Amino acid sequence: MLGTDRHRTACQVLAALGPAASAARRRLTRHAAAGGFDGSGAAWALYRVTADPQPFLDAQDIWGAPSDIATAARRLADFGPPRDPVPRDRIESLLQEKRASWSSSEGVELAHAHFRMTGDAALCLDVFDTALEPLRHQRQIPVVRSVLRYLVELGAAAASFAPLLQQVVDQDERLVYSGGWRGIAEDDEAVALATAALRSMTRP
Repeated sequence: MLGTDRHRTACQVLAALGPAASAARRRLTRHAAAGGFDGSGAAWALYRVTADPQPFLDAQDIWGAPSDIATAARRLADFGPPRDPVPRDRIESLLQEKRASWSSSEGVELAHAHFRMTGDAALCLDVFDTALEPLRHQRQIPVVRSVLRYLVELGAAAASFAPLLQQVVDQDERLVYSGGWRGIAEDDEAVALATAALRSMTRP
């Protein structure tokens, strides 16, 4: 798939496999050297497979088009504190310039990456507070589940959300987004994520 128009999907899968995908190392290296946003995607997958961050750190185009920002932020979050402050500064600028994106996947991914890079939860919590607004009205959409997933990492720093999460866990009525069995599965996932986040807030 790396040689087809599904190469982005291939990189995601290989990255998820991690070291188990070591047989793809040479091909990922070739794709990473090609440059561009897709090259940085191959470099990110190479990092997940080999634990070598240098090809990604050397990439010239980590942001791609505006539609690629959420993907770029997810990749940057993997690397923790940056050696170069430029990506962090770019994230802060994007969040300040596009406050309307705080309730979207783009805003949530940027905020999570910022937390991973800085260890400072303040900006991340502001964005997450906006993104969780549907949950206050008994609605859970995909971006809400993303926030719930990331709250586990913030632990006690996200304690202000505890009453809302407890409400999610305790209520009998399902929080349905999709119809049919998928809606039930999504509600089960949201409850499980809220439970895990609550536990992380009390962890020593």
